[in-house]
Amino acid sequence: MIGRGDSITFDCIILEGTPQPKVQWFRNGRELLQNSNEYMTISGNHLSITGAQDTDAGSYSCVAENIAGRDIGVVKVAVGSMPSIVPSPETVRVNIERQATLQCRAIGHPPPTISWQRDGVPLENIDHSRYTVLPDGNLLITNAQLEDQTRFTCIAKNDYGQQSKTTMVMIIGLVSPVLGHVPPEEQLIEGEDLRLSCVVVLGTPKPDIKWFKDGIPVEPSSSLIIEGGGSSLLLRNGNPADEGRYTCAAISPAGNATLNVNVQLISMLPSSLPPGPLRLTAPSTHNSKSHKACKPCMCPTCALSVVCMFGLCSEKPEFIVDENEPLAELSVREGQSMEIPCRVRGTPTPAVTWSLDGRPISVNSKDYTITQDNTLIILNADKASAGTYTCTAMNPAGESEQVRVCR
Repeated sequence: MIGRGDSITFDCIILEGTPQPKVQWFRNGRELLQNSNEYMTISGNHLSITGAQDTDAGSYSCVAENIAGRDIGVVKVAVGSMPSIVPSPETVRVNIERQATLQCRAIGHPPPTISWQRDGVPLENIDHSRYTVLPDGNLLITNAQLEDQTRFTCIAKNDYGQQSKTTMVMIIGLVSPVLGHVPPEEQLIEGEDLRLSCVVVLGTPKPDIKWFKDGIPVEPSSSLIIEGGGSSLLLRNGNPADEGRYTCAAISPAGNATLNVNVQLISMLPSSLPPGPLRLTAPSTHNSKSHKACKPCMCPTCALSVVCMFGLCSEKPEFIVDENEPLAELSVREGQSMEIPCRVRGTPTPAVTWSLDGRPISVNSKDYTITQDNTLIILNADKASAGTYTCTAMNPAGESEQVRVCR
């Protein structure tokens, strides 16, 4: 094998023969004549090639012949060449957590070997579990992450040299986390459990969830249990140390989101009254539902009936429907707006969420607005606005749903 552009000379050495044999040269069975090629010279028993090209490859024969007979010498010539990488896109865009193929097709003789680097570091020297060099030399990236937004270099190499090509990978499709709405205040009854929710409505890639209490990371324990990968925090056997401000933080390369819940401890009153005079002090003269009695009890030795409060009252969410409100099936014209009310009562105040065909509607959506009284406003209705709208109200006493169909 000779390299492209190199020179070579073949000698046809005749050991014996009388009379002197005549020498002819052939390539792939066709006779080579003097001066038939400016890069090829035939001088007696010598054949010289200068600046070899791919077309010079083949089977060369030296034929020596006289009246007594003939003999043939054969040599096969291959022309080697350094690798050449076929042009391909210099920038590749890939959605986060999807896959992409980076092209690297190289030609050359002998066929070049292909290797890849990321930021100048060979893939075999890094965690390359998501990278696969395919048989054709292309690089497959699976489950693309933000760390893949960098330069990948393909190197094609053989005995005659090497060539490299760099491709820039751009990660797209990132969506900042959005957390579902929760009440800003929660009451924890002493000795009982309370579960705080942190639901990720949107977010690509899936964010990590971390909990904090008064700005300090929550350390899981038997009384503080992080559930569902952070989707909820369970406070067990409520005690005064549990009071404070709890923060749920959703963290991802696309951004962060937080929500805060203030937890107040409610102490239980004794189940029986001590003997002797009893004084009840009410610091506020205003009416308040939080002070209404759940359990009345009588003091047989007292002159008055006394109402005792044992814990808080809980009432399952109940929807308030006005007879003038639209029916369960609604209709709206394209481009118009529509309000879908969701008035609800319950103790404690229920948390309200909206969904369309089972998919949560974000409070930050550009297509909808959710008012303080939980009314859903459809903005600039289009075909995508049609479907089943569900208003879900939840509190510790239970859950209720109200369904409206919009066409």
